[in-house]
Amino acid sequence: MHRPEHVDPRGDAALLPHAGHPDRRVRHAVAFGFDSGVPDFAPAVRKALLDLMADPDADVRQGACRTVADGRDRAPELADAMAALLDDGSRPVRGAAVHGLARHDDERCVAGARRLPPAPPGTPHEHDLDEVWRYELRRDAR
Repeated sequence: MHRPEHVDPRGDAALLPHAGHPDRRVRHAVAFGFDSGVPDFAPAVRKALLDLMADPDADVRQGACRTVADGRDRAPELADAMAALLDDGSRPVRGAAVHGLARHDDERCVAGARRLPPAPPGTPHEHDLDEVWRYELRRDAR
């Protein structure tokens, strides 16, 4: 999903009441709608993202995980929530978790990548492991 380049800071507050909406499509839009460009998510946004990463719908979990992956907030509970998705029943969710952990320089991405089944050729998820490769380059250069 494409993220807008300019996000109104009031948008997160407007989205929060809809994070628990009964329609999964609304929760999915909320998960992707939070501003990932801020240094730290507001506590209420962080809580909503944690809840959305535990949502019953795989697309919602994946969306929340992608927002956290794109974000700069390095709160340990966000990384732990992504790590909890490494064994998710949905391959796209697992891929998003591996990708997110790699972007957050979390070593758990390596083991998660090893357990990740290959993505079907031509799917948008086939490049999830690229970020793990970049993480390993950064880690090994230290």
